[in-house]
Amino acid sequence: MLEYTWDASVSGWGVLVKSNRCLLSPKGSAPYWGRIDQVVVGSFPPGMPTSEQVHRESVAGWLAFDAALQLALSFGLDVSGSIFLGRNDASAVISACRKGSSSSILQEFAMRISQLCARHNINPVFLHVPGEELIKEGIDALSRDGSDQLPGAAMVRGPACGPTLKEMIFGLAQSLGWTISVDLFASAGNCLVPRFFAQFHEPSAEATDALSVPDWGFSLCPHCKSHHRETVFAFPPSSMLRQCIRKAREDSVKGIFVVPAAVTAPFWNPLLRASVLRSDSVGYLEVRNAQKHLLDTNDYGVQTLAIFAVDFSRINNKRSDCDSVPRCGREMEWRGRGGPYAMADLDDRMRIQAAIRNLADKSSWSAGSL
Repeated sequence: MLEYTWDASVSGWGVLVKSNRCLLSPKGSAPYWGRIDQVVVGSFPPGMPTSEQVHRESVAGWLAFDAALQLALSFGLDVSGSIFLGRNDASAVISACRKGSSSSILQEFAMRISQLCARHNINPVFLHVPGEELIKEGIDALSRDGSDQLPGAAMVRGPACGPTLKEMIFGLAQSLGWTISVDLFASAGNCLVPRFFAQFHEPSAEATDALSVPDWGFSLCPHCKSHHRETVFAFPPSSMLRQCIRKAREDSVKGIFVVPAAVTAPFWNPLLRASVLRSDSVGYLEVRNAQKHLLDTNDYGVQTLAIFAVDFSRINNKRSDCDSVPRCGREMEWRGRGGPYAMADLDDRMRIQAAIRNLADKSSWSAGSL
């Protein structure tokens, strides 16, 4: 049985996913006996009906179920025939999930859960839990500001680009003939393009934790089956700036980066050297009064931002045959959860498999000749 307990607020949603002791086999790892005990927090995707609390709980119920399902699948669990126990404090939402509702919104998201259950042969069970109990368990905090021990949905909302900052970013990309394909540090509610990497296991994110993605520079397009070079957008948290720029350089990334304007910071010179705007006087666009151009700033105290358009292959002298592969026009479409391997890793695996097959063929031939 998999148990997921969720809650929602104006800030977003949060869910705690737990399982009994079971055989887990995450991709790339050996199977082991263990338990799932993970927290997922996220923001609401644009266009969701979240003006009323009961509607927020309904949307969050669907997102929480999807997150729980994806976690179970990522750990290699066979969910067919299993029980998914959903716990929440909104009686109307629990009732809608059990037997339907006259509310079109509650009915829609209850149907979405039912469709996922039918697709994976899951037995859903829904249990009402008093709000006071969710507060004691810390679930209420997940959908808000979090706590000392647990994250909160508010932390993934921002700082987010406001309308004027978005206009500047897309205008810069257009002037260079670039199309942003993936947002490296985002959430469903603030991503600039449909493809994004999230801090937590959000259902609509292509990957969790951008730094764990093997290759930011290139990806295999599922539509045309070719490797294309990505054009990324990155507005990394301040605490991750150094790791972000280091990985961007290692992966020969091309894209647009928004960072604090700090000319003495360690990340500044690599960005300046990789800038494709070096013909300008400074090599970047300066955005003053940053708070006016940002949403959900929380405690983000930066006053001036810098927008860089960079190509790290310029300073790495590292080019790829994929640079010349024409785009198929579908590079911005959401691809679902991506594979765990980088292009170079996949190439190595293919060569190893070919060598193993070659050895096996030789062994068979030798055995047959005896």
